Amino acid sequence: EILNAAISVETAGLNEASNEFNFRLYPNPAAESVYLTLDLENSADVDVTITDIMGNIVYVENQGNLFAGSQQLLIDASTLSSGM
Repeated sequence: EILNAAISVETAGLNEASNEFNFRLYPNPAAESVYLTLDLENSADVDVTITDIMGNIVYVENQGNLFAGSQQLLIDASTLSSGM
């Protein structure tokens, strides 16, 4: 499955677009699980939305409040349809 990620970060009431910080989604394509690494300048509430290659949303989850610095999230991709 080829996946794309959009990350929404809310810090002190301000919403930041995903292009304002670094993130990486791997392996891509994914089979059973995928890692999302991101670097946050400040602690923030993080929402993760993953889309397939056609732009359809296949995963949405609030990761909660994450600390500043490098973060690595493990996402279960086994429930996603194959061949996206």
